[in-house]
Amino acid sequence: MALGTYKIFTQEEIDLSVKTAYDCGYRHIDSAVLYKNEAFIGNTLKRYKIPRDEMFLTSKVPPYYMNYTDTKKVINQSLKKFQTNYLDLFLIHWPEVSEVQHRNDVWKALEEAVLEQKVRSIGVSNFLPSHLQSLMDNCRIKPSINQIELHPLYINKETVDFCNKEAIQIQSYTTFARNDPRLMNSPSMKHLCEKYEKTAYQILIRWGIQHGWVMMPKSVHKERITLNIDIDGFELSEEEIKSLDDMNCEHKVAWDPHTVVL
Repeated sequence: MALGTYKIFTQEEIDLSVKTAYDCGYRHIDSAVLYKNEAFIGNTLKRYKIPRDEMFLTSKVPPYYMNYTDTKKVINQSLKKFQTNYLDLFLIHWPEVSEVQHRNDVWKALEEAVLEQKVRSIGVSNFLPSHLQSLMDNCRIKPSINQIELHPLYINKETVDFCNKEAIQIQSYTTFARNDPRLMNSPSMKHLCEKYEKTAYQILIRWGIQHGWVMMPKSVHKERITLNIDIDGFELSEEEIKSLDDMNCEHKVAWDPHTVVL
């Protein structure tokens, strides 16, 4: 399970969240150039002497660097900010480009980073099947992961099915639907929380893991970071998973890649 760091803007908050996460068992930190906290994470790892080989670090190429030359630059900048000579995973953050070839050029730069051992694995975020297929038709290295919005109120079955068919790992973000009351206060959620004596956040993380997705909760609170990874000792039944799946009403809480037509 990964620790998300979106909207964690200060060194103090990064210190608290990353150190707490490491101490209670997280070994994957998800960041992005857009988050403007890569250098803070690098400082935290160094300050607390967290072994580099024990942490899986992710960053992402931002939408305004969607060309070959800028992608090469941003990879080197991210390595410097993280204070490391390699990243475990680098993603294309958003599929939008003025020409499809630009997206292919970005992917070429990421593939070269793998060959140069600057990056160990490459993937995408917010890609629909059409974006993935276009990329796969022109790549040497297949995307290893697609990081997408996923929660019971929004399950894009077409994208999930495509990734499963192509053996592309799915990673969920906005797992808690930004605390939408239709999810968090629903009868199904209340029943599951009472039955298992768990928080709604723990229920949702367990739901995603049982679907086979990599989960990525975010918090700057010690107690919640610790609780979010404490999901062993219980398992949802098929009927309970279905009760959450059936809440799908195509309600998005993040940006919509359907607007990207190329």
